Amino acid sequence: MTEERPVATTGARWVKVAEYGREEQARLVAGRLELEGIPVTLSPESQHEIYGPGSAAFLGKGVELYVPENRLLEARGLIEELERT
Repeated sequence: MTEERPVATTGARWVKVAEYGREEQARLVAGRLELEGIPVTLSPESQHEIYGPGSAAFLGKGVELYVPENRLLEARGLIEELERT
């Protein structure tokens, strides 16, 4: 099941493509997606400002990556490729 997160600024329907336990890992993957021209947003935007570095795993909450629905398959393919290497 794909989770949705609407983003009002673009009017696009955004869907969850991945979740990572560490914010640093999520940001690295997000950066790669953006490098390939795929818009991405993180939720929550930043955990360490509130709870401190490395708190996501401790709190049992991951950082979710969302992309526009029309770029979902492309984003999944790129993430799978990154995880293989």
